[in-house]
Amino acid sequence: MIKTKTLNMALLSLGLLLFAFLVYRIDPAAIAVHFRALGWRLILLLLPYAFGYFFFTLGWKATLADGASVPFPKLFLIRQAGEAINSLTFSASLGGEPVKTYLLRSCRVPLEKGLTSIVVTKTAMTLAQMTFTVIGVILTVRQIGLKSPFLAFSAALVMAWIPAMAFFIIIQRQGLFAGLLQPAKRLSFLKTWLQRWGERINDLDRQIAAFYTKDARSLVLSYGLHLGGWMVQSLEVYWLLSFLKLPVDLPTALAVQGLSVLTKAAAFVIPGALGVQEGGNLLIFLGFSLPVEAGMTFSLVRRGRELLWIGLGLAMLARYSLQGQERDAGIRSVVGVSQEKGRDALDGMK
Repeated sequence: MIKTKTLNMALLSLGLLLFAFLVYRIDPAAIAVHFRALGWRLILLLLPYAFGYFFFTLGWKATLADGASVPFPKLFLIRQAGEAINSLTFSASLGGEPVKTYLLRSCRVPLEKGLTSIVVTKTAMTLAQMTFTVIGVILTVRQIGLKSPFLAFSAALVMAWIPAMAFFIIIQRQGLFAGLLQPAKRLSFLKTWLQRWGERINDLDRQIAAFYTKDARSLVLSYGLHLGGWMVQSLEVYWLLSFLKLPVDLPTALAVQGLSVLTKAAAFVIPGALGVQEGGNLLIFLGFSLPVEAGMTFSLVRRGRELLWIGLGLAMLARYSLQGQERDAGIRSVVGVSQEKGRDALDGMK
């Protein structure tokens, strides 16, 4: 764990240094001019991602068998709590998924059903993300041709992404978690643990595999909702460039957003893709003959928006933690009263 924390801090520090260097090179004074031009309309730029997250939560709810029992606002906050952990840790955007599972159990969603929905939703979201970036690459080719070396890099990532996703889906249908636990069966000290949890793990794999045959419509619905979420978030690019009075149309906004999403996904080893995402955005803006100052303004607006959503997610975690402490205190109080009454009854019998 110490090594993981050390690596996490080292990568975060590296990203922070790159981020600071890029801001310095672009000229903070020029970036400030763009922010003054945006003015109060910065608030409007929060809306596209809010609507995007609304679609993403609906996409999760579509795969949740007990989704109707979880209020949408609660599900929205649970998702944000998990995504906050994903953004802050070196975990390939997977560290927050156990948090989502844990918080779902507070809504009385069984462990297997919660995990099934999370695995399937992650698959649907990644497929939608892949589709959206392919759309971005195609639109980029139509807008600027094949002259950008960054475009070739993006196309290569997409081509590597497709077989990786196909393999992941095949593994899910054959038994994702049981396969991961195969090495553990060779360790004698885990024998008791495997006897206790082995059947539940096999049941989880069966539920995930069954989802792709019995609930395919829910998977397709989740995929469509996630793709819609990515599309809606492109309005952030469109509005920002429009507010800065720069030439933009919806295809350009979709292309920029698609490449930006791909850049962030490629930099998953760095928490929040800090620094790398900014550098990628600058290359994207240069490819579309847009000012680099606007590219850095775009990146900083996104960072501010991400911090707000991360703060919301962490607040959800803090609130749940406090509720858990109060619940534990209440249980201890009830137990204490019961014990006291038991002692009184024994004294009376004496």
